[in-house]
Amino acid sequence: MRRPRRDTTVLDEADPSVDWQTRLDNPIRRLIARLERWTLALERPLGRFVRLQYLNPLYHTGPIAIFLLVLVFVTGVYVTMFFRFGFEPSYQAVGAIEANAVGRVMRALHRYASGALIVTSLLHGWRTFIQDRFRGARWLAWLTGVASVGFFWIIGVTGYWLIWDERVVPLNDIFAGLLSGWGDGFLVNEVMTDRADTGWVFLLVLFLVHVILSLVIGMFMWWHTKRLSRTKWFPPNYWMWLLGGLLTAASIILPAGMLAAPDPTRLPARIPVDIFYLFFLIGSAPWPWLIAGGVITVVSAAIPWLLRRTPLPPVVISRERCTGCTFCVRDCPYEALRMVPRDDGPHQQLAVVDQDLCVSCGICIGSCPEMAMSLGDRPPEPLWDATIARVSAADHPTVVFACERHLLHGVSDVDEALVVPVPCVGMVHPDLPVRTVEAGAVEARVVGCPPEDCANREGNLRLEQRIERKRRPRLKRRYAGLPIGTRWIPPDQTPLALDGPPLHDRATGYGVKVTWREILPAVALMAVVFAAQLLLTNVPATPILPDGRVVVAMDHRAGAEIVGVPATAGGALGLTGPWTLHVLIDGATVTTRTSDGPLYERIDVEPGRHRIQIILEDRPGEPIALVDGFIDLADRQVAMFDFSDASGGPDPERGRDLFESTNVGSGAGCQVCHSLEPGRRLVGPSLAGIGTTAADRVPGMSAEEYLRQSIIDPDAYVVEDYPAGQMLPDYAERLTPDEIDDLVAFLLTLR
Repeated sequence: MRRPRRDTTVLDEADPSVDWQTRLDNPIRRLIARLERWTLALERPLGRFVRLQYLNPLYHTGPIAIFLLVLVFVTGVYVTMFFRFGFEPSYQAVGAIEANAVGRVMRALHRYASGALIVTSLLHGWRTFIQDRFRGARWLAWLTGVASVGFFWIIGVTGYWLIWDERVVPLNDIFAGLLSGWGDGFLVNEVMTDRADTGWVFLLVLFLVHVILSLVIGMFMWWHTKRLSRTKWFPPNYWMWLLGGLLTAASIILPAGMLAAPDPTRLPARIPVDIFYLFFLIGSAPWPWLIAGGVITVVSAAIPWLLRRTPLPPVVISRERCTGCTFCVRDCPYEALRMVPRDDGPHQQLAVVDQDLCVSCGICIGSCPEMAMSLGDRPPEPLWDATIARVSAADHPTVVFACERHLLHGVSDVDEALVVPVPCVGMVHPDLPVRTVEAGAVEARVVGCPPEDCANREGNLRLEQRIERKRRPRLKRRYAGLPIGTRWIPPDQTPLALDGPPLHDRATGYGVKVTWREILPAVALMAVVFAAQLLLTNVPATPILPDGRVVVAMDHRAGAEIVGVPATAGGALGLTGPWTLHVLIDGATVTTRTSDGPLYERIDVEPGRHRIQIILEDRPGEPIALVDGFIDLADRQVAMFDFSDASGGPDPERGRDLFESTNVGSGAGCQVCHSLEPGRRLVGPSLAGIGTTAADRVPGMSAEEYLRQSIIDPDAYVVEDYPAGQMLPDYAERLTPDEIDDLVAFLLTLR
């Protein structure tokens, strides 16, 4: 028999119950089979090393990925409990976690499990693709899987960003470049300066992205498995112990460690890069990597529609033959079958098929005692008749029932056997091998996919259970001694199915007791894999940054005095509206920006001596030279010019704005919890008249001192009838000292 990818005529003769031309004679199917053949060749040494098929980690990539996802989530919750928001507070919080023995292990475990998660997910996706398991009803699982991998990557990048170490410098550059066309939004200023609220807003945004996408992935995992009858959420116990133990050992021996905090005066020359998440930081520019990654993700998500083929005929149920035994419903791996009541005969139920969920695997056909099910318009009886006729015409052959994957990769190497092709070995009724032996076959062997690697999830397991009399329809007891065997081996190793006497391999790794001698090769293999992964999470790289940079940051109101600039002395002139800033380097204007608030400009320059001129226009006809001089810029040096307005004393009007503003990052939002109407209670007490009553709240404390304490340390004094802990305790970090002064000044006016 020749490979069906070349000629399906012989298959139609051997198994006329299946439309083999539709299933296999398709250029896309042949291309995918070729990719699988190459993949199997690469996997072959791995299978030989681990020896036992159910100990091959490649067959458990889906459940392993979910186990790693849970591990990442649990360790992430632990790390989050000790995290603080703000550029310096975040870095210090991570440093404190790293200094604690338990925290150090949990943080490393979180990182290493994240790397293993994305590797395992990519392997799972590739194996799903080469087994042609993305079409028809499986599109939802495929699409949610691709989206989850994309979200894994975003979550990983934001995780590295939240540490706020040297890695954030190139990340900030890329982010600022993305937003450069959107003007000076508050996010750009939050990222690039440490003056605006100490960065807690931006870190909070990153954290929310990190957490919300994690929750989205949880929802995607539910969708990913929604159409499966029996979801295997986790791998066998020995795999969880092995993976958890290896990751924990790696976390103890090789902690994640800490990089230096970002230096505002110098660009990092070398940083360790995690290839799995920060690959775009390697090279001369990030955009080719990011664009390529985006294109690959979009194309991958669209594969079920891009690689369309003639739909396979779904299962058809004969109403006259169905007895309502429910065997097919129990065996279907995809919830494509259900029982409905009937009143047109002696039987109470009828099996019906949801054609949108059926993948045409045929497992239900092998479970039907009455042969009431068929693939499309081809009944199952011709398979039996053709098989018995071929056995009777041969001279005591060995009969091999082979699934579609083995037909594509190994049938031509077992020409001495009589091969009976089926889409999945689960389609074989246990009485059919018996009939072949009774018709003159020396023995019957069923060859299917390895444990936990069945292209239809459970076909090998269902047939094994039927032959071993653990599931109905069972092999009749009187036939238990017949030479009928099962082999669950990789598709490119079909000749091994004929070696030795008939055997009964295990079709699953669940519930198996594994000895240390058996699992030792898997332990060694996984240790090598984890060692390689750890090396790839710390690859030294030169970040994509300029050789030198000039930075100009301003927080200015028109006409106000600027600290350290004598030309602006004299205080605010009462001007309003935008102002314009010109930056010239070596006599050439490199940027002109107009703003009425914070401004941040990055200008990449070559190291060396440069003349810098920074000119402000905020007073009619009076341009002010803030800077005019020479600088000597060293390699990777940042020349920082930071300008801010001098404080003119507490401003009650600015305090009112802070009180009333509820925009994240631009106010205190006090009015959300405190009313200014007498007697009106919200979350906190009314502040009507607080400028007067504050002087009498705490003996020996002035109204101003009390109000300041209430903002910075709200639980130092708690108003009667209100519980402690309701007010956020981080206003000292969220607000600048001047803003706190302004807020207190406003509250003192409430008399």
